Amino acid sequence: MEHGFSFDHFCIEQCLSFIISLIDLLGLYFIFSEHHSGCCLNSVGELPSPRITHLEAFKDRQSLLVNWLVNKSSLVGDIYEIQIGRTENYAVIYNKNLSIFSVDPVEYAWTWTSDLPLECVDHSVRIRCFYNQSVPSAWSNWKTNNRTQVKGETRIFPVDRVMRENSSAMFCCVPPRGVNIISMTFNQNEYPLISIGAGVKAITVHNLTIPKLRIKRLVLSCDNTAGGVSEVWNFISFPPQKPRNISCQTSDMIIVECSWDSGRKRDKHDHNKQTQTLHIDNSDQLPINCKASTCTFPTIPHLKEYYIRLVVKDQLGEETESYSFNISDRVLPVVEVEGVSLGVTYTTVSWIVHGNLTQLNLLCQVTADPGSATKLRYNSVSGLCKVKLEHLLPNTWYSTRVRCSVDGRLWGKWTKPRSFKTYPFVTLDVWRRITQLSDPNSRQVTLLWTPHVTDSAAEIQGYRVQWSQGGQNWSETKDSEQTQAEVAINLGQYDFTVQALLHTGSAIPAHIIIPQRDNDESVQSPILVEPVQSTSSSVTLEWSYNEDDPAHTAFITGYLVTGQEAGTDALPAHVENLFNVSVADARRKSVTIEGLRQDHKYVFSLSALTKEGPGQSTNITIRTKTNYSAQVAKILTPILLLLGCIIALWPQRKILKSRLREIFAYPAGMTIKTPELDSFLHETGERMHALKVEEYRSCDIEILNSRPLLKETTALRDPAPPNTLPSLASQSSAPTTSLSSVLLETGYCPQSATVLRDRPDIQQMTSIKNEPFHHTMEEDSSEAQQLMFSEIKSSFEPSGSVHDSCSVIYGYISNNTL
Repeated sequence: MEHGFSFDHFCIEQCLSFIISLIDLLGLYFIFSEHHSGCCLNSVGELPSPRITHLEAFKDRQSLLVNWLVNKSSLVGDIYEIQIGRTENYAVIYNKNLSIFSVDPVEYAWTWTSDLPLECVDHSVRIRCFYNQSVPSAWSNWKTNNRTQVKGETRIFPVDRVMRENSSAMFCCVPPRGVNIISMTFNQNEYPLISIGAGVKAITVHNLTIPKLRIKRLVLSCDNTAGGVSEVWNFISFPPQKPRNISCQTSDMIIVECSWDSGRKRDKHDHNKQTQTLHIDNSDQLPINCKASTCTFPTIPHLKEYYIRLVVKDQLGEETESYSFNISDRVLPVVEVEGVSLGVTYTTVSWIVHGNLTQLNLLCQVTADPGSATKLRYNSVSGLCKVKLEHLLPNTWYSTRVRCSVDGRLWGKWTKPRSFKTYPFVTLDVWRRITQLSDPNSRQVTLLWTPHVTDSAAEIQGYRVQWSQGGQNWSETKDSEQTQAEVAINLGQYDFTVQALLHTGSAIPAHIIIPQRDNDESVQSPILVEPVQSTSSSVTLEWSYNEDDPAHTAFITGYLVTGQEAGTDALPAHVENLFNVSVADARRKSVTIEGLRQDHKYVFSLSALTKEGPGQSTNITIRTKTNYSAQVAKILTPILLLLGCIIALWPQRKILKSRLREIFAYPAGMTIKTPELDSFLHETGERMHALKVEEYRSCDIEILNSRPLLKETTALRDPAPPNTLPSLASQSSAPTTSLSSVLLETGYCPQSATVLRDRPDIQQMTSIKNEPFHHTMEEDSSEAQQLMFSEIKSSFEPSGSVHDSCSVIYGYISNNTL
């Protein structure tokens, strides 16, 4: 057992030894393979130190640039430790670890900024690396940037440097060997000294401020043991600010001008000079040097979208801002007024748009102050544009300005105001007379004119008569007293112009045309356009007419429309049937006449007007339309009112019916005596007295008994059972004349006529036999009167039920009375 245990223990030890040896070999392999990273074993088995390849000092920025070679690194990266030492003793003032990843060999660069000027003392740098982030290599040799060597007098650093406002700074005095610094003052204030080494002294100043002096400088001085005083200047400023509100535009599509807000304004004596550089990133153009807040550069052919970058840089820093724009949207046209052509009530303004803008859609705005602005579209290949400003006052001062834009996006600047004064208002009425001369090919034209001067300031100096024919022109001048001219012409067409000459210019010219031959002298009638539009109260007339026809003997000034009702006399006493409508514009060829009566004939007359009066007329007869809507309104108005009343009273119909019954029904017990009733009774009595007593024959009487339907609410009052006949013989005697009685059924309503029922009732026929009876005429008459009177009286008595509006009467009337 012990032997077996020892064997097993031996095997385990051998295995562990083998594993350790393998690990050591792998470790050596990785160690020897690390030479690519700058760390390898040296002859004594230590990791090699990295080597600083370059050290450079930037004294104006007080910074050191350190470079060393970094080769292929491990997956976790290499760690380097850097130390900065000052003076000849390498006193470490800065220590930092860096983790660097690199796949390919590269020279790594690292920058350090010192709070003390590099000229004051020596500054040295060394580095080392860590294997597997834990095993350090040896330090590299110190790489030193030497201070400034001083000979003769004390040197002060920094000197003539621009320093950041509100920052802290260290200043040093470097004396020659064997000389000590005893004091340092900054801006006439003494500060406590800091010993740096080798006789170098320094001070620290906090919160540097810009002085309010004309030159923004601060004075630094040093006193030494040798009695010498050294003095230097430094300047305080602020770093650049990011440009804001960049905007670019062009006035001619040739040059682009950009502007921006540069922020805080600098004093002109500020020593921190800035540079502004504009870069067009989407082009191969070189950077453009700019001014403080503006920059111009030529447009790039066929480039519409511009992506620019503005870089502002000075001794204290750098700021950048980007901006993009479409040049077609940033056009601000530059306009120059070329001329103003004067008139009496108008002026013509012409201007030029600079640059190559003919391919763009320009919109220009022209003003005549005082007045309103006029906008117009402008497309001109030559770049010259004109506009006529009308509706001005004669003999009045105005000023005009012009500006333009591309599609109304950005408006260019207004031109400088250009003043002008319109001409006085002077017009001429011109007529002509043509006389045939003895030569058949010659005519004489006599022009006659009358001036109209509405402005007292206008003074006519004379008249200019001009005429032309076939490209040839002639003219002659008349003095202010002459108002006619005679000119001999041939058979061709001539254009004549007569214009008054004023001391302030020329008046409105009058123009007239002489036709080729002496045509009929009659001003032709206008042609009406048919069909004529009309309504029930108006008529619209439209016509065609050539007011510029050279055959006219005078100028057409307008049109006259007269009218009257057809069939009426056009006499002064009937002015209500006549009307006149004048059209003062010769270019207007339509008029609407209102206030006419519907469905009436009217006769209208249309003629052209001149200063001398109307010419030949054109007549037309028109009938106005019927206003059916008005008639329908007259019919529907009462119907709608009645319907509205019915709709409004319908929910109260039962109450209304009861109220009407109370108003029109007679009170109970009221006896009605009417003249008709008295007359009827008297007539009946007279007839019955005239009857003779005779024996009545028996007769068969058929009584038709009518009963109302169950649904009817009318109460029937029967004086006797329907199947029995009242015996008149037992009460009175009558003549023997044959008498047949008929049962009458009537429905009676108060204050209404008696009507028979139209609807069928349930009928029952009863046959009885009338026995002969004898009585005296007096008895018969009196009893008949009494019976009839009682029945009639009962019919006038109101019904006992408030729901029954009628009652039924049964009576017997002799056939002789029917």
